[in-house]
Amino acid sequence: MDETKIRQIVQEEIKRNNNRSPFGLQNTSNHAHTGNDGTPRIKQADVIPNVSVSGRITMSSEAIYTININAAATPNSIFCTGNVTGDSGEAYMFVGTAQLGPSFYLQPDDNRSVTVGGPQYPFSDPNHPEYGSNIPMQSCSYFGSESNTGAGRHTLVGNFHIIDIQYPSGTTHARATIIDFSRTSITVAVESLDAGWTINANFVIV
Repeated sequence: MDETKIRQIVQEEIKRNNNRSPFGLQNTSNHAHTGNDGTPRIKQADVIPNVSVSGRITMSSEAIYTININAAATPNSIFCTGNVTGDSGEAYMFVGTAQLGPSFYLQPDDNRSVTVGGPQYPFSDPNHPEYGSNIPMQSCSYFGSESNTGAGRHTLVGNFHIIDIQYPSGTTHARATIIDFSRTSITVAVESLDAGWTINANFVIV
């Protein structure tokens, strides 16, 4: 076969590959990454598994709570759901999230749009220098009532805490904030909790 014919076959093959759908399936022959036959060697230490931890914590006093984990890498986020109950029949359901790692809050741009801005998280809280500088971005919302009769219903959506129950606005009854995180632990500070109140929180760490 002459050189011209070979070039023609190569060009036809290149054109056929370029015309394939980018969403088409590509066949890959069975192989092992052992370092032989031109394949890169992959060790177990090179593979980082997904982190997934879930569990319930009952918090009944203002204190620092530690969730010990043992992950190959620092988790990405925390999803927290549960309820807060008081000794006079108060009951609140809440949902909170925290983004572990560098991130920004959305800031107002004009009356119809927002833009990324503000301090980059993790950051340090000037009101609590003892917490260090590894506080992640977090937010929460709740719905509930002041008594078991359903009277005095309240809702709130807020930033900066993973749990925040307050009424009237500015009067905090239960508040929890993630103040530090690593691949081995998550630290939660219950900064405010009325006497007789209990936080029942289920944490999903991924």
